[in-house]
Amino acid sequence: MTILVVLFAGCAKERPKRPPEEISIPTRPAPSVPEALSPKREASQRIVQMGKEYLEAGNADKAVQTFQEAINVDPENGVAFFFMSLGLYQMHLFDDAMGILERAGALLNPYPDWRGEVEQLRARIEAEKEAAPATEPAGEGYY
Repeated sequence: MTILVVLFAGCAKERPKRPPEEISIPTRPAPSVPEALSPKREASQRIVQMGKEYLEAGNADKAVQTFQEAINVDPENGVAFFFMSLGLYQMHLFDDAMGILERAGALLNPYPDWRGEVEQLRARIEAEKEAAPATEPAGEGYY
């Protein structure tokens, strides 16, 4: 029994609070959508803008919550998924960030500029995962 407690205690260590490599927040416009989706997309993009402001202020947790709201309004908004992934990356939740980024990549694939942003973030997440210890702090699980 004592051995199991020691093993589990070793797994629960939180990784050092080293900030991930600085990444600039993309400012490119969101891709256009068919007219039928425009009102939902516009509302979702306004929420994304609020989330980007939280990210710029260093409040990644609040930003991720805000991006989730944008996704709830428009589940096809790849930009919201992209920025949610960026927020999770800043919170050191690399596995969650990668899972959300996969959805962003699928939604943004038709847009070459956004494909480049997705690939750049994917490379940064992978580099941070390699440099970080094997365990992540317990998170809510975003995907």
